[in-house]
Amino acid sequence: MTDTSTQPRTIPKYGFGMSDLSETMKRRFDSAVDNVSLFLKNEISPNEVKLDAVSELKGMFNRSLRKDQWNWFTVYDRLGHPPQRDMRFIVSRLVLLRKCLKENEYEQALSIRSELVHSTLPTWLSNWKDCTGETTKEDETGWLYILSRRDEPDILKIGMTTRSVAERVKEINSATGVLRPYSVRSAYKVKYVRKAEKIVFKQLSDYRIRKDREFFQIPFAEACKLIESEIFAFLTRRQGVLKWFDASRGYGFIKCIDHEHQDVFVHTSQIVDVEANSMRIGQKMKFDIDATVKGLRAINVALVDE
Repeated sequence: MTDTSTQPRTIPKYGFGMSDLSETMKRRFDSAVDNVSLFLKNEISPNEVKLDAVSELKGMFNRSLRKDQWNWFTVYDRLGHPPQRDMRFIVSRLVLLRKCLKENEYEQALSIRSELVHSTLPTWLSNWKDCTGETTKEDETGWLYILSRRDEPDILKIGMTTRSVAERVKEINSATGVLRPYSVRSAYKVKYVRKAEKIVFKQLSDYRIRKDREFFQIPFAEACKLIESEIFAFLTRRQGVLKWFDASRGYGFIKCIDHEHQDVFVHTSQIVDVEANSMRIGQKMKFDIDATVKGLRAINVALVDE
């Protein structure tokens, strides 16, 4: 009988969450995305929606929420990093949709479809089909990531990339000095990512292990709380409604509906393809946020297509 007590433990090739999808799983996920996408586009009727497709899609978002599968980040990355709030809403509606379809309650299923069409789900499904994880360097949009090893959960490697997070982590794990692979704990898509990284590093300076390395000793939940409080102003494409606007003065305020209803200053110079005198209170807007010494301001503002 072989004594295995002294044999080295096999170290996995990928960090937790970053294993590749098997060909079988790819086909299942692709089929689910295709089937539900057709339903959202009104190209198939409710009775043509496959129950397994709805369940599969729900599972894709659930594993991205729970972060409990070896390929959770692979799925989350290909979807385009949906916010947790969006994923929870989508999962809840997919549960109801499957129930309605199973019980042939097609009128209710169409009502749920309307909710999903006006949610962010079409964006994430489009990302999956396009398989786009890359970001452009011209506008300095990129990702802030938090990595760790499973055996050292409170030693966090925090950094930024203007490429996909998956590509960057695979690059880190392929270095000869890395014995055990890093896993993604979280990632944030932000505008002005280099500036955001500097602000985060300053906020976490008390937890930095070495000044010349991107390692921090801090519980993950605490790090997330500190990071999110600092980079809100850099998160891309917020949504809100026009609260007040004076065309003669050329400015107003947008109530940001996805961050505690905070009011954000907007100037006509940042409004795209909309005449100032046509702005109406209550219009839905999408925009990026920039932090200034006077507070938050909306930039690259456009109307949300109804």
